[in-house]
Amino acid sequence: MIAAGEYSRIVQAMLRTPDAADGFSARSTLLLRSIARAQANFAGTSSGFASGTSAQAIDLGTLTTGEQRTAMLQVRANTVAHLLVVSANTGHLVGSDSGQARIPYGLAIDGTPVDLAGPSSRTIAPPLTIDGVALELRVTVGEVAGMPSGRYSDTITIDVSP
Repeated sequence: MIAAGEYSRIVQAMLRTPDAADGFSARSTLLLRSIARAQANFAGTSSGFASGTSAQAIDLGTLTTGEQRTAMLQVRANTVAHLLVVSANTGHLVGSDSGQARIPYGLAIDGTPVDLAGPSSRTIAPPLTIDGVALELRVTVGEVAGMPSGRYSDTITIDVSP
């Protein structure tokens, strides 16, 4: 993988007729531009391909205080990559039956807690390889005592850009 940027090299070209009697020579600068790119994908999640969505889901099962689940976020980029993490419910799992029922949870990326109260950003420099870097996403369920039963969820958006 080539790092983002512009690369130039002076080249000389020579054209000759088949009998090599006549020739033409020219020098020029060859310019290569590698555009900054970044991409990401998840491992350890279930996808909604059958339903036509590109969302990935981490199933927390029956919610218990302190329960943890992990997934991997693989990032490849040819420059420094910027991650923007946004929780639709500011770090709370919200009950589908009652919008008032909210269970806090934590998210850590490679062991570093992410503040889900608002947009959170992080900059990484993945290696210039096809593998990039694999970052562990760890979700930890907060206190569930006294919460009504039901289905709880949140949507986390992770935007990866150069």
